[in-house]
Amino acid sequence: MPGLFYAQIYQKADIAGRRHQSFRVSAPSCNPSCALLPNINMSAMTGQFAGFFDDVVRLAVWFALLAAIFVPLERLLAERTQGLWRREALNDLAYYFFNGLILSVLLAWPAALLGVAASHLVPDAVLHATAEMPLWLRVVAALVIGGLGAYWGHRWSHEWPLLWRFHSVHHSAKDVDWLTNTRAHPLDLVFTRFCGLMPLYATGLAQASQGAELLPVIVALIGTVWSFVVHANLRWRLGWIEQVISTPSFHRWHHTNDAMRDHNYAAILPVLDRAFGTFHLPRGRPTVYGIDGNMPPGFLAQLIQAFQRSPDAALRLPKPRAPSHAVGVGRVGWYRQGDQHEGEKTPHAPSPTRTPGWKNP
Repeated sequence: MPGLFYAQIYQKADIAGRRHQSFRVSAPSCNPSCALLPNINMSAMTGQFAGFFDDVVRLAVWFALLAAIFVPLERLLAERTQGLWRREALNDLAYYFFNGLILSVLLAWPAALLGVAASHLVPDAVLHATAEMPLWLRVVAALVIGGLGAYWGHRWSHEWPLLWRFHSVHHSAKDVDWLTNTRAHPLDLVFTRFCGLMPLYATGLAQASQGAELLPVIVALIGTVWSFVVHANLRWRLGWIEQVISTPSFHRWHHTNDAMRDHNYAAILPVLDRAFGTFHLPRGRPTVYGIDGNMPPGFLAQLIQAFQRSPDAALRLPKPRAPSHAVGVGRVGWYRQGDQHEGEKTPHAPSPTRTPGWKNP
């Protein structure tokens, strides 16, 4: 979702966690009948509706801008041939608007609690040191430290069966393109974003200070826009740059559903995958995407499935993933459609490393 919406989350956390201010929730003065027959403030309701309408319009404008960029690129340089309006595109569009409207609400209070905890637990010396850093250095540090937290949140979503129930919604896509980025269960997004926020508050990088008010917006905007880039259906290869920053080729191997899945968790910095042994980037491309089980069709059914339990949904620890065997550097440019890595012309048999929250076929 557009990064400007995430700025509201940081703003609430900064307000709640300012030092030397108490954090309390005051109950409104009201007699018992007020709970049963509350007063209706029509002007407030009108204002809320207007704010909701503004958010929808803002999301629509962002979507139009993203489509204007990625649709022509994917038509000219598609890694896989697919129609302009692919299957389940309507579902992904529903996720785009739904998550864009609800995510800031779901994350606001957890982020506010982080701000309160940081204001009491983080030493003053750490807060002063980060406050004196120039903005550009704080942005770089926030991308690295926040990326580290998000890496582990993302990895745990693959390795812990309970979290996989929610994260599997994103991986259920059989076609990966820029719009696939929007397909995600809101609780999966909350968990991963929360994991990325925790180290920012623990190091004082998320505190409000003069000259750094734009830091949350900048970091969120970079991460959001880049997540659309790495999901794009593009056959670019960027050589040594792929070792420094995540690319569509790098992230496609994260979506593969063969023996080499469960790699490339980093959102922006592949060095994190190198550091923790999950980097995998051969010269070719994956041959199969998706998950082992069958994701229910329909937006609402996909939201609900994570809470349902069947005999095949027992929470078992997954088996270890296959080790990576390819860490080479791809050529600069793009490869032709149909090119594949030698030895990977047929998909590997799916490995039983995941336990989805619905019945396997």
